[in-house]
Amino acid sequence: MFKLIFKLTLMFALFAPFSVAAQTNSEFGPNVQSYLDYLKQELTVTDLRESQREVRRSYIQHNYNRVNALRQFAIKLARKTDNDFMPELDAVTQKEFPTLFTGEQPRIADLRENEIYDSVYRYLGTSKSTETFYIFARLNPFEEQAVRETQQNKDVTSTKPTTKKTVIFIKDQAAPQKIREKDDETVTQIETKKPNVSPEQFIEDESSPKFLAKPQKP
Repeated sequence: MFKLIFKLTLMFALFAPFSVAAQTNSEFGPNVQSYLDYLKQELTVTDLRESQREVRRSYIQHNYNRVNALRQFAIKLARKTDNDFMPELDAVTQKEFPTLFTGEQPRIADLRENEIYDSVYRYLGTSKSTETFYIFARLNPFEEQAVRETQQNKDVTSTKPTTKKTVIFIKDQAAPQKIREKDDETVTQIETKKPNVSPEQFIEDESSPKFLAKPQKP
């Protein structure tokens, strides 16, 4: 009996650490866990380069802060979405914005979560690790193409030239007053209750709500 209890105790002592580790790792799926392991490896490489004095101490510290901020945010994002997916993340300080954006750089005060900037990056939030880092997720090629097409359509709409319409009032005693509205595309008949309209030609400019009267000769 004593030997049996001893064997069970020994087996529990041997396998308990593996059980705890499995429970810890099972919080995330394989993709998220792989990304977190990659960031952990980056911290190890940073420590190694510091020990060998390959680069300046300030650079080492900044890179350590950046990787740590990414790891903290990745864990937060994975827990929030409960999804085994991690986008391509970038963590930059305000001074590093020129290294990330090729077009117009957003102002810090104008940043909004889930907004897309430079047609490439989606802003996710901030992560502080000694320094404040702004976290952006790079769009996948399909998302990037869709954003560019939407922006191009907006640009075309905003640059569409103003159309001028010629409106002629026609006086007809046998029928209600009618207006013939003519533009470059359509000719329509629109009824009006305006009485006793003498033949006059008006030009309507869509950029202004007013009419410019141009009386015609009888």
